[in-house]
Amino acid sequence: LRHLSLRSCELCTRHANDDFEEAGGMLETLSRTLGGMDTLTSLDLSNNSLGLDGIARVASVANCTTLSHLNLAQNMLTPAAGKMVVAVLPRTPAPLHLQLQNNELRSEGMAELAQAFKLKSPLAGGKEKGGLALLHVGQNAIGVAGA
Repeated sequence: LRHLSLRSCELCTRHANDDFEEAGGMLETLSRTLGGMDTLTSLDLSNNSLGLDGIARVASVANCTTLSHLNLAQNMLTPAAGKMVVAVLPRTPAPLHLQLQNNELRSEGMAELAQAFKLKSPLAGGKEKGGLALLHVGQNAIGVAGA
């Protein structure tokens, strides 16, 4: 399997009181499965309301060394989730296409990403984890401080 899209699969539910509910243990199963996938190049988890709790449950994506495209758009990722996003970024030698648009990362979350990739700007690319080929962070209210 090279491409896996779980876009809008309702893997998680975020309730009005901000309680997190995982749909039938799907994220735990996905996490165990991702750890052993050595051919996966593209993973789309967008529009699943993952938030901080959900990102923590799919941390094994970091072990997918063949992954070059990761879509975490529209997942209610806050600045606190920025640290967790950095932790789950795949350790791949290839430059990564990372989509984080339509979240709530703000400037604090962007600072975490910048530090992880040792960036001075989103286009500079880093060396430690293969760098970035694309970083899409539109509609995250990052402001001037996060740019």
